[in-house]
Amino acid sequence: MSQFENFLNFVLYYSDQFTVDETFFRRHLSSLTTAAFAVFVFTLVLFFQNCEGTFKVDEDKLAYAGVFAVPMVSIKSEIPSLTRNRSVSVEIRTGQDQRLSLGQVTCRLFRDRNGIREEVASHDCTLLSASFDDLTDGSYQIEAEAIDSRRQRSDPAVASFVVDGTPPAVVINSAPAAFTGTASNAFVFSATDNTSAVGNNRFECAIEAGSFAPCQSPVNLTRAQGTYSIRIRAIDEAGNVGAPVTQTWSVDLTAPIVSFTQIPNSATRSKAETIQFQGTDDGVSLTNFMCRLNGGDLKPCVTPVSLANLLEGPQVFELSAVDSAGNLSDSITARWSVDLTPPTLPILSSSTVSPTTALSTSITFLSNDGTGSGVAGYRCSDNGAAPAPCTSPFVKTVSGEGNYSFSVNAVDAVGNTGPVASFSWTVVPPPPPPTPAPTPPPIPNQSNPIAYSIAFDDPTNSFGPDRAGIESNLHAAMADWSRYLSGRSTIRILVRASLQTARFAAASRTTLFRNSANGLNVFEDIAGYKLRTGLDPDPTLPDVFIDVNIAFMRANYFIDPTPSTRTAPVPVGKVDLVTVLAHEIGHALGMNGFLDRKTGAVPSNKGISVYDSLIVNSTTENPIFVGPLATSSYGSNPPATFFPTNSTLATFVIGGITYNADLSSSQNFYHYGRYASAAESPKTMLGLMGGAWLFSNVEGLRIRVSDFDAAVMRDLGIPARQ
Repeated sequence: MSQFENFLNFVLYYSDQFTVDETFFRRHLSSLTTAAFAVFVFTLVLFFQNCEGTFKVDEDKLAYAGVFAVPMVSIKSEIPSLTRNRSVSVEIRTGQDQRLSLGQVTCRLFRDRNGIREEVASHDCTLLSASFDDLTDGSYQIEAEAIDSRRQRSDPAVASFVVDGTPPAVVINSAPAAFTGTASNAFVFSATDNTSAVGNNRFECAIEAGSFAPCQSPVNLTRAQGTYSIRIRAIDEAGNVGAPVTQTWSVDLTAPIVSFTQIPNSATRSKAETIQFQGTDDGVSLTNFMCRLNGGDLKPCVTPVSLANLLEGPQVFELSAVDSAGNLSDSITARWSVDLTPPTLPILSSSTVSPTTALSTSITFLSNDGTGSGVAGYRCSDNGAAPAPCTSPFVKTVSGEGNYSFSVNAVDAVGNTGPVASFSWTVVPPPPPPTPAPTPPPIPNQSNPIAYSIAFDDPTNSFGPDRAGIESNLHAAMADWSRYLSGRSTIRILVRASLQTARFAAASRTTLFRNSANGLNVFEDIAGYKLRTGLDPDPTLPDVFIDVNIAFMRANYFIDPTPSTRTAPVPVGKVDLVTVLAHEIGHALGMNGFLDRKTGAVPSNKGISVYDSLIVNSTTENPIFVGPLATSSYGSNPPATFFPTNSTLATFVIGGITYNADLSSSQNFYHYGRYASAAESPKTMLGLMGGAWLFSNVEGLRIRVSDFDAAVMRDLGIPARQ
């Protein structure tokens, strides 16, 4: 209350002793400053004293109503600025002049609601104490004010405080997953509170069954495999303890294990497959699998996995699993091959030439499956009967003449069926004996060589003195072949001098149609035909031409002076002429054909030789001869020569001897032996029909006709003995 109000109350109180103009007092005195008002009151008091004889004034009452006699109060009890109690009590002190009586003390409670001061309670504090209960959270002020018996008011005493009875709440900001694959993990946390600032809360943690102890975020824990827990609680500035938050996690450091329960066979012709699998982690079945096919991206998968539209070739299916802790299992694989390609058309070989008088026929056949699952067997049809399993050779004996047929195809390991190859022949009665019946020539043997004649076409005498030596060496070459070959006709040989021939070359004068196979016409050389059949279509013409480059011969070949015994030493730097002539006769008898020497392609006119029909893989760098008798003699399919490029000189070692070989792609297919290496058999690289036999660095080297060479001729249909 203002000094002016106190003074006005005083004047009105004494209005019974003199007349007071209240309106005048309010208008003129309320505008005075504190100092001016004090001077006014002091002057008025002096006036009352000077007028004492006229106006009687009670000095005690005047003193009580003085400027400085206002009541005073204070709040004795100290309330914390922040309390969690919802009830507060205060004690009031007064500074009242004891000459005047205290009228009333009032205590009022105010609350700040969003910046608006609102009175929420009021108590009579005349007994100098007050309590306020059931306080909600918020900011409060208690004001105590006194009024004395003369209606003078004290300045209010103020106590401000904040009530916070709400505990804080813990927030887990970051923690490991319920299952984790790492041993060390961090727990990041904070707290929310309606009053305390975020940074003013403190925390207590309890690990597993331990007691709560002070902690702060983050808490880093390292644990072995197992299940663990941590409890975290917050305490705010008012001392409220929040409910603990429990975080439980499991450390799993063990990788899961996966296995297949169903996978495809190692080889199949199916383009669709089903794969089944399972996985466990600490005895618990897994559901989170990752799969990949043929190196593709890993993708989530579930069992069973159905695969479709598989391409032909090797297949690789990879499987792994991830457990709930993120541990990745070892990857396992299922491997198989899809084989959609059937075996090749079987290659047929028979010594029977239709028409024939023979009642027994033997047919050999062979197919291959390339990089597929492999030939598992054959199915043969005899004279149109239902196909049945069979093996090579197929032998058929008939009772008399007629038309006969045979067909065969191969089946691979997964059931792919190859194309059918057929062979037909006709058995006819034996021809009537000629009139007069000639005496057939005896079967040649060691003492009775194969029948042949030698003539020279040399009108300019280019051979000169070497002619006799060439002829004697040619007789020795034919005698070497006569140890194996037999026949009922004479082979006529014509030797010619030629500047166009690079070295030596032998060729058949003509070829005759023999049969058809796989849509191709098969031809055989006239010399082989005559030995096989005993027939001579044109007795006036030569059967074999041997062309000689005379200058090359004299520079490189050794003309054996004693070819019947072949005992004269072959000098270093020279090649034995008898060996050369025997080699060329082998070509003329049938070891030749029509394949392109560089590509192995069949000529456009679709004509092949008997030898060509027994070459497999001609269009690759690994051709082989599949004649069954030669294969048996060699021990496997003999490698046919294939040199991708020419090499003027190559060296290799067989039996501790180093040989110099002249390799040429012109030798391809119609010779044996493929690489200049010790891995090659002497039957090929050092055989008579080898593709690199020109070993001029080895003294005394002579090569003779062998059982292997005879087996090749028998595969071509030429009569020969082992």
